[in-house]
Amino acid sequence: MADILLVYYSHTGFTRQVARDIADAVSCDVEELKELKQRRGYRGLIRAFFDSILKTATALQATEYEPEDYTLVVVGGPIWIDDIPPPVRSYMLQHRGKFKNVAWFCTCKSMDPERAAQNLGKLARTDVRAQLIVMRRELESLRREGGHDNELRANYHEKIVEFAHALGAIAD
Repeated sequence: MADILLVYYSHTGFTRQVARDIADAVSCDVEELKELKQRRGYRGLIRAFFDSILKTATALQATEYEPEDYTLVVVGGPIWIDDIPPPVRSYMLQHRGKFKNVAWFCTCKSMDPERAAQNLGKLARTDVRAQLIVMRRELESLRREGGHDNELRANYHEKIVEFAHALGAIAD
């Protein structure tokens, strides 16, 4: 068993890409959070908006790993309405008080993710020990070639490596 568990929710696939890149950089078990309700289409978008504003929990598929079995749990998700998405909120509430150490990574378009990190720490009942913020434009640059995209790609990969080193230091 690894000392690190990486748990994430991805709605569009951007957060999944970051989770895979982190998992490639550190030895960890990986768990993707899956909702029981659908969030596709216009209705799903409206439901997601209201669930985020109201800080509603959501039903999740059963998870395989228990966070209390790990020295460090890395939690990831997109930023929705300046906060963590309902599936991440639900996971944190289900396992409240069971986290030894927590790190956070998020994907966002342009919003400030600081409030999300604070709320995650409150739900975990522990401080967030490391944080990685990935802007959507950085992830989109991975799909394109040339110019400014080369800088964004290099910056993204550097951030992944730095975050992986921080995770390793916490887990040791």
